Amino acid sequence: MLIIGAVSLGYSQENAKDKYYKGSIHINLPVMEAWNLITEIPIWKKWDNRIIDLRFDGQMTKRARGSLITKNGKVVEFIIVDLVKGDTYTFKHKLSSGMLFVKRTVRASDNESKITKEIWVKGLSFKTLIRYLGEDHNLVINNNPQTLEEYINNLD
Repeated sequence: MLIIGAVSLGYSQENAKDKYYKGSIHINLPVMEAWNLITEIPIWKKWDNRIIDLRFDGQMTKRARGSLITKNGKVVEFIIVDLVKGDTYTFKHKLSSGMLFVKRTVRASDNESKITKEIWVKGLSFKTLIRYLGEDHNLVINNNPQTLEEYINNLD
């Protein structure tokens, strides 16, 4: 059975403009397995409980595009804007008055993998983003550690 270790749920303010948050989880998987888990876009909906459906054709590459439907019925189109295979990727999506960026990084950490998620916005405040995301904004900000843990534990 796989177990998630020390989960860092708290995101801290990283700059005075309140536009950047970061958090990490530790999972008991080798780095490449963790990388494959978070880059297999069609299965995001299996461990991100905000996503009810997802469309993505092809491989994760820079400039690849996809879309997802959230629990509240919003269609979110995204584009991969940065990719270093086996290490990190960043995607963005347009908001009504700005842009949201999400970066995920996988690193080896004491016989396990550390997955870090960074979120930042351009063109609006994080408080505006929280209003846009709605009541379940904490699920986005806090990296869905419980659902990711459940998904990994059910891989056995």
